[in-house]
Amino acid sequence: MCFIALFYRVVPDYSVVLAANRDERFDRPSQPPHALTPTVFGGRDLRAGGTWLAVNRSGLLAAVANIGYTPLRSEVRSRGLLCLDVLQSASTREAAQRLRDEVHLHPYNDFNLLAADRGGAFVATHWGERLVSQALGSGVHVVGNSTPDDPADGKSCRGRLLLSRRPAGLEEALELARVVCRDHGGPDGAGVICVHHPASGTVSSTIIAVHDHDPSLHRYLHVEGPPCQGQYAELHPFRSGKRISNLD
Repeated sequence: MCFIALFYRVVPDYSVVLAANRDERFDRPSQPPHALTPTVFGGRDLRAGGTWLAVNRSGLLAAVANIGYTPLRSEVRSRGLLCLDVLQSASTREAAQRLRDEVHLHPYNDFNLLAADRGGAFVATHWGERLVSQALGSGVHVVGNSTPDDPADGKSCRGRLLLSRRPAGLEEALELARVVCRDHGGPDGAGVICVHHPASGTVSSTIIAVHDHDPSLHRYLHVEGPPCQGQYAELHPFRSGKRISNLD
């Protein structure tokens, strides 16, 4: 996951609205969002078994993005498995403690992990041997592949610029999220959010709106492949029916 944007306590009845693009090598296999467990819904990385983004029935959402400052270590535990661990929690407070415990028990490559529900939100940055957590207040927050609020991160700066207008309601927030996830950068080509390279790029895009009280009213929009080339389909993670209508 390389671009994560969170509307926190901006939309009535939906304290958590998140838009995210997953950037990855094209040869890394994965499964699109589905029921990972009876209480967790999201995509699965088939190489390591974890997830880059998922939501649980309690209304807790978690997403992880790699940080590329230090060399990767092949022997450490998958960051996607850590994301799944966090989603065993019933609240962000419990998630923060579980995250600290897991990082104490296992080594990981560097990451940003964002967790949010209607009761709270935080982003935790693991860099080297340090884990630093930052509580997130009401508003729009953008997380990418560098430390939060890094002015040198062109993608995050571009995302904050595009999300500077406050949406009037849920549908406007969802449309704004689609536009941001499909963005190819500014006039100078800087800050590309929908990424295209020969061997890697944006392999999927997901927009999730978590209803404050009723899991059946969650909105879960997903497109496989770059979002600029496909239509978002709506999934229903905690309803008995499974599919799905095109929204574009």
